[in-house]
Amino acid sequence: VVVYLMSELSRDLAVFVFASTNDNGRDHILYKNVPKNTVKIFVVGGCGFIGSNFIRMMLTKHPDVSILNFDKLTYSGNPDNVRDLSKNSRYTFVKGDVVRQASIKKAFKAFKPDYLINFAAETHVDKSIHVGSKEFVLTNVMGIFNLLELVREFGVKNYVQVSTDEV
Repeated sequence: VVVYLMSELSRDLAVFVFASTNDNGRDHILYKNVPKNTVKIFVVGGCGFIGSNFIRMMLTKHPDVSILNFDKLTYSGNPDNVRDLSKNSRYTFVKGDVVRQASIKKAFKAFKPDYLINFAAETHVDKSIHVGSKEFVLTNVMGIFNLLELVREFGVKNYVQVSTDEV
């Protein structure tokens, strides 16, 4: 997947502005300088084990890549997994939920990604039985639907779904 992604390099904008809603419902704006001549990868669920290691590998091996990490920070998303990347000019973290279409659309519109890689999923079957299946349906069905709609609307070159059999 990585080799294929990197075979279609793109050159785009240098700066983006992103407005998001934080936990208390207020919007805040992030200004981030994205290096010119960069490939922009929008990663969903990048604070989990696999996603955070993917982000770290891409930033280490590919100096022409910038990444926006969009993560809800649920039971499997740990901000400590990417804390060391916070000062990297090619990395941006945005707390958000794929179920909230308006929130993720704002991030897409601002970042204008070339590629989308989704690591986010509700994956613990026992939680779906004991806690309830609503979060599973929302994230694993509606969340992915929202991502696919954005891929189509914004002309993202490639969408990669990294997941388990629950999705």
